[in-house]
Amino acid sequence: MNNASLEFAHKCHAKLNLHPYRTFSDLAHLSRPLLELHMG
Repeated sequence: MNNASLEFAHKCHAKLNLHPYRTFSDLAHLSRPLLELHMG
């Protein structure tokens, strides 16, 4: 992106999704308790 034109950079930026607000402070809602989920 450093060598791209300003126009190309603006086009790419317009396609990006906004980062979810309060990602780390919002509680996760799981269908089952975490200990019941299969890991690995």
